[in-house]
Amino acid sequence: MSRRTQIASFWLIQVLGNAALMAGAAWWLTWPDARSWQVVATSGFAAVLVLVALWLHGSTLAFFAGAESLGRAFGRGLRRLAPLLVWLIVLVALLLLLSWVKGRLPQTAVRAAQIADATPRQVTGAAMWAMFVVQWIVVPALLLPFAAEIAAIGFRGWRPGALRRWRHGLYWIGCAVFALGIYLPYRLAAWVLPVSSLTSEAVSVGVRFAIAYLLTITAWLFFAAILGRPTNLQKAGGPGKRQA
Repeated sequence: MSRRTQIASFWLIQVLGNAALMAGAAWWLTWPDARSWQVVATSGFAAVLVLVALWLHGSTLAFFAGAESLGRAFGRGLRRLAPLLVWLIVLVALLLLLSWVKGRLPQTAVRAAQIADATPRQVTGAAMWAMFVVQWIVVPALLLPFAAEIAAIGFRGWRPGALRRWRHGLYWIGCAVFALGIYLPYRLAAWVLPVSSLTSEAVSVGVRFAIAYLLTITAWLFFAAILGRPTNLQKAGGPGKRQA
């Protein structure tokens, strides 16, 4: 199977796999949790969904990091589940910490406004925008290179050398494409079109959601291909050399 065919196959796997994960998550939301055994069951199913998602996307990063076939990519992704789970915990912890800080910005803005001779609304708006950039752009951009390294070499991927990607313009192009691959599909899915009937509206929503979903998957694969490019140290066969 040629590399181009493998990439097309991985795109299809991503489309079907993420659709199955979203369907599973939607089904999980309907589960009752009034009893102890129900809480255990819902927690266990949620853990399975998280692990499968990590396996899918970790395998994608491993594939673009140099795995010779789809089977090897998924095998490597399975072996990297533990370090990838640690990476996810770090990411979620940072995002939750920033959300906690963001919830206290209005109180801080009142004091800052008095010092800066500005209105609390102006200070709060500027602080909220800065926090949004840090939480949803800076933190993911900082941690995603580590995810790519972890998918390739395991726990040893936690090393400063992963941030060498920051030096390359191609990495930031990938970040921009991925960001657009989230924002533009969101705008497309939320776009309200004038329709003449409920059926037309349902068809319009379905078509727009499908297009938005495929655009997001494509943007993610483009970014994963960039993330998977080895750093100069790995090309030279140094301590971060790729391994099976």
